[in-house]
Amino acid sequence: MSTVAELRQQLETLKKRNGDEIAQATKEVERLQKELEDIAAITEPIERKSTNFNANACRDAVTAMIPKAATRELPFYQMLCWV
Repeated sequence: MSTVAELRQQLETLKKRNGDEIAQATKEVERLQKELEDIAAITEPIERKSTNFNANACRDAVTAMIPKAATRELPFYQMLCWV
């Protein structure tokens, strides 16, 4: 049968091992978070440009298709591009 001292030592060993695993996992999460931030810094400007380009291209295409007599309704048709 284990003595109280042995059980306490086992408990401390488990606490230390668990603490080390938590610290290692925390470092990995922080590294991944930094990597995601770096990726976002690269992709967000590209996404904004792409979205603006697509919205402008859509607006221009819709404007070109609308008969001149319907120009008073132009904002309605252009709004379709923003949905």
